[in-house]
Amino acid sequence: MNCHQMDTILDEHAVRSLSAAQRSEMDAHLATCARCSNACLGYRLLADDSPGEPRPELFGEVAAYVVADRPLTATRRFASWFGMAAAVLVVTVLASSSLFRYEAIPETDDAGKRLVGEAANSDVAVPKEAVGIVAGQHYRVLPTRVPTVSGANKIEVSEFFMVDCLPCYSFEPTLEAWRQHQPGYVELVRVPAMFKPTAMLHAQAFYTAEALGKLDEMRMSFYEEIHVRGNPLATEAAVKAFFGRFGVDAKSFDEAFNSPGVHAQLQHAVELNRQYGVSATPSIGVNGRYVTNPSMTASHDLLNVVDTLVQAEVRESCRGRDPSICPVL
Repeated sequence: MNCHQMDTILDEHAVRSLSAAQRSEMDAHLATCARCSNACLGYRLLADDSPGEPRPELFGEVAAYVVADRPLTATRRFASWFGMAAAVLVVTVLASSSLFRYEAIPETDDAGKRLVGEAANSDVAVPKEAVGIVAGQHYRVLPTRVPTVSGANKIEVSEFFMVDCLPCYSFEPTLEAWRQHQPGYVELVRVPAMFKPTAMLHAQAFYTAEALGKLDEMRMSFYEEIHVRGNPLATEAAVKAFFGRFGVDAKSFDEAFNSPGVHAQLQHAVELNRQYGVSATPSIGVNGRYVTNPSMTASHDLLNVVDTLVQAEVRESCRGRDPSICPVL
């Protein structure tokens, strides 16, 4: 089995239909191909074939690895903290289901159609008109609203992604087309997820590109470098060379990559991952109140569910407000 065959299997969601012999061939290929192994892990996460609970000693092992055998400069002190914070994030999202309050089974309207389940808290708006979209099944209501950064008259939609995640790469053009057709009151914010050391490096590169004013130019190129050209961007040197192709000299890269501003954004991304309870990529958060992902939306298109949740937030934001300042009017 080769990488092209693996891509076809994952794209067509055909893993479960493989024969025993084909599954053996796939396992043999995954044992020697890091690219396909990572892609298969992403597929399994999105298909709810999630890893089991982490070993109790995992956090200690990761923390020890982060601080082992070297003095801590200012940059390395941050890296130490960041590595441990990411370890806490991974352990928390995989081991605990208490991050979310699952909502009630939906009632029926007069026509007998299923409505979205009401949230346990009466102040949580839920979309009433979306037949068949169910709280706790197609999306989750967060137990505590997450602060947003897009402004009072904006509905913030947050995509949690990893650039070496194959489903994220496949989803990116669709998401970008969706963004371009949104009204002015909808703001898309992209937030790196960090489930492993390379994802932390890629997140730092993402915010470095933003700091240098290169993100629009480079965002899709990050995906293509990994998934098309086969360069995993697995070291800082590889990332620096990649930036060089976009006209960024070594000094400018180092200054931005190690800047307090980029490190602050990384810390904020770790916190957002924790607050939204992100355990798979891509995941979509809506205005600090809802979160969903492809494995939850099932037969409902992911962005259709997102649109429904956005409109719930619009109605909530317009409640009792002067129509002249309501963002949807």
